[in-house]
Amino acid sequence: MKAALQKLALFSVILLAMLLLAAWAARRVSGRESRYHFKASADKMIIGHSYTECGLNDSLIARTINLSQGGESYFYAYLKLKKLLPANPQIKTVLVSYANNQIQERMDKWVWDDKYLDNNLPKYIYAMDVSDYVFLLRKNPVGVFRAELTLIKNAASTAVRPRDLFADRTVGGYLYLKRNKVDSLLKTDFLEKEQKSIRMKVSKANVDYLKKIVELCRKHHVDVVFLRMPMRPDSPFAKNESQFDSIRKADFADVAFLDFKHYPTPAVECGDFEHFNHIGARKFSLFFNDLLSDGLLQSGNKQERIDQAITALTSKKTAE
Repeated sequence: MKAALQKLALFSVILLAMLLLAAWAARRVSGRESRYHFKASADKMIIGHSYTECGLNDSLIARTINLSQGGESYFYAYLKLKKLLPANPQIKTVLVSYANNQIQERMDKWVWDDKYLDNNLPKYIYAMDVSDYVFLLRKNPVGVFRAELTLIKNAASTAVRPRDLFADRTVGGYLYLKRNKVDSLLKTDFLEKEQKSIRMKVSKANVDYLKKIVELCRKHHVDVVFLRMPMRPDSPFAKNESQFDSIRKADFADVAFLDFKHYPTPAVECGDFEHFNHIGARKFSLFFNDLLSDGLLQSGNKQERIDQAITALTSKKTAE
């Protein structure tokens, strides 16, 4: 009996050592800086969640690459930037999506719930420092272990057949959205349910990692600019507007803010109440590109110029 237990203990130690070695090797494979260099001649990068992923077609915006990804919290966006910025010194400006839902408590789930860990941790664990890793372990240790196993599996397949992180949107990219669900959603109780589900508590974790994003960009001498995508007037997601504005003014007063909240959003251009479809994305991207080409980022009155352009566009659409 004693001999059997000793053999089992030895086997367990060997297995643990092999797993740790495999995890270390997987980090080395996943974390090679050369994998994160993109060929695009861009000096501006967009990061964020699905709002910018679906709403900004970077093929229509000069010298800009959109690496937003649906379901990505600031925690993982920060880790992604830790690799992308050193690998792409040509980037001079990072445009960060700053939307009402990104400060809500529900964003906590986007950091440490199982499905977000499974999807994001294997991609970005190589960029974590001890404090990031311990933070996740405290929130969901089982999920972290499972994601480590996914990392080992993914690294093995990557070693056999290397992946192009940009071609397959592993680290994000513009998403061509075809759907148009606004009219059908208006026939349901969707707006009422969403309004009731929104809580006024703030995700401290997401706000803290947004601060880290700002610090990281400045460390690399990169300008950081916040961007709020257009919102439909009947959207339920602006319920926390006063909170949203208070946090920005208290914690990010020195960060430029481009607010496109009042840009016109007809139903035919929207995939749903939160996202543009490809029609809306094309029109807004061209509108945004015109502003950038006209020197918006260098302007001392950015928001005034945005508001003037939106007013002119709205008047033109009304006249039509």
